[in-house]
Amino acid sequence: MKRDWKKREPAWNGRRDTVFRILAATLGSLIPTTLACVLLARILPTSPEVATTVGVLLFLPLWVFAMAVVLLLPSAKRAWMWCLLASLGLGGPVLLLGGMPDVPSETTP
Repeated sequence: MKRDWKKREPAWNGRRDTVFRILAATLGSLIPTTLACVLLARILPTSPEVATTVGVLLFLPLWVFAMAVVLLLPSAKRAWMWCLLASLGLGGPVLLLGGMPDVPSETTP
């Protein structure tokens, strides 16, 4: 029985989708998570110091949630598309609201 080596897929092809889904989860979800925290800090009806603190404190739980959502998507293409669409969807309101709220520094007299 002769083996046909040309029809066999390389080992990388089976793992490529998994690697790109992991990259999308860890790196691709950073931008939407950051934009979500900035948007939240921008729309909170509190002082800029409190709003910024809430945005910073919610970053890690939101990032873990975004990574879990991206990892549950069936393909790397959908994972990257989710990251792109979430970034565009959150980036527009952040730009319209003017970005991160201005927090006065304590060193300024």
